[in-house]
Amino acid sequence: MIKNIIGFPGLGIEFSVNETAFTLFGIEVQWYGIILTAGIICAFLLFYRLTVKVEKIPEDHILNISLITVPVAIIGARITYVLTNLSDYDSFWDAVNIRNGGIAVYGSIIFGLLSIFTYCRIKKQPFLKIIDIAALAMMVGQIIGRWGNFMNGEAYGDSANIAKLPWRMTIQEKKLIEGQWVNYGKEIVAHPTFLYESLWNLIGFIVISRFYKNKKKDGQIVLMYLAWYGLGRGFIEILRTDSCGGLFGEKIFVYLGFGSFIVCTAFLVWLLKKAKKDEDELKAYESVYGMIPSADTNAKSTNTEGSVEEADDDITPDEDLPDEDMTDELNELEPMDEENDTDEDISPKDDGKG
Repeated sequence: MIKNIIGFPGLGIEFSVNETAFTLFGIEVQWYGIILTAGIICAFLLFYRLTVKVEKIPEDHILNISLITVPVAIIGARITYVLTNLSDYDSFWDAVNIRNGGIAVYGSIIFGLLSIFTYCRIKKQPFLKIIDIAALAMMVGQIIGRWGNFMNGEAYGDSANIAKLPWRMTIQEKKLIEGQWVNYGKEIVAHPTFLYESLWNLIGFIVISRFYKNKKKDGQIVLMYLAWYGLGRGFIEILRTDSCGGLFGEKIFVYLGFGSFIVCTAFLVWLLKKAKKDEDELKAYESVYGMIPSADTNAKSTNTEGSVEEADDDITPDEDLPDEDMTDELNELEPMDEENDTDEDISPKDDGKG
């Protein structure tokens, strides 16, 4: 059981936290796993509410997507981390033993989007509409999940003159020895980059969620998320001392972050221009041919027609048709009228009298 002493000397705060929350049947349950699970649950609740309750997407499909995407994203996050830190692992078992930590957020994003795309393609569901909501849910998960890094005493950074920062963090440095992370006594002063990323996602969630209700096109929200996260992650990754490396030892997520910001921003500008063009064309059409009935208008029309039909059904025979007694009287009078008509038609000549 590793205990981390984490201090913020500029703020006069110090924490002593165990990475292990409790032991169950001889298995250590880590705080990181608990916090990450809490983030996943909160993300799912938001995802479910917006897809099923707001967008009216069938519940079965949303549950299926969630049950598939969560484990696939976790596996993808682990694969990505291992591939970018191969030198830390001596065997296949070390690589798959996720209990010793090591997952990459970008891996979960990539594998998660691929799993949602595959499901929507097979089941004919609205992919862009769903990943717009998934992007907001992902941000919630990241806001909460990053605090698991705090409990593990990891995901911190370094820069010049860091000792002068009022929010600087102190922590004992750790090393991975024989598949186990251990403190080896050296205290360092660091940037709390886990906190930076959590706050960056919180601000992004507040800003981007305001665009959700009035988005111009499906796909807008996920592009905004990827651009926002990429920009922040690129700068934060520059500071981090435990960044995942590329084939040549470079900080691969710096390039991936800034790259996703540039690409997604370009696509976002194109999408918004397309939405503006479609809107102008619609206005021009309506100015010539009149308003196009919306779905709400059609629904109201249908309800109105239904009301008329119901009103017709409510008319009783007593209100429109004569009652049975009056009908009988009319039937008795009809023969008498016919006889009278015959007598009136006989002329004097027909009588034979002179």
